[in-house]
Amino acid sequence: MAAKYGIPNLLQDIIEWGKVNLTLVEMKNKLFLSTDCRGKTAWHAAAGRRNLEILQEIWNLSKEKISADDLKNKLLFATDCRGMTAWHAAAERANLEILHEIWNLAKQKLSADKLKNKLLLATGWNGMTTWHAAAKCGCYGQEGWTGV
Repeated sequence: MAAKYGIPNLLQDIIEWGKVNLTLVEMKNKLFLSTDCRGKTAWHAAAGRRNLEILQEIWNLSKEKISADDLKNKLLFATDCRGMTAWHAAAERANLEILHEIWNLAKQKLSADKLKNKLLLATGWNGMTTWHAAAKCGCYGQEGWTGV
């Protein structure tokens, strides 16, 4: 909920509470990598709600608490029940700022091949890439859109 509604201090308060009341494994699985009934992580929620500050906060907190592999595979590449990543969520909502931020964060952790195959060309259950999502929302060619 904190990620969905954009309350950064609440995220930090929950982490502090978790440090006292949860094991590291519980924090990892129940806070950072947990999903809702549609398979969306907090990362998806922040991307879908167009909240750059929360997206960055989740990334920063997560990289301190989870392994690099989990950061990539269970956060950056996490897919919801439609097979869509947070990258797709940002494209569906024509959110250029979030798209650029996810791309820049991914570039720090991924090879060019992984960027291409796991992010740029990733498809959901219906075969839709972020290119399709961007075209569907009509954001190509809008002011600020430069591709990635």
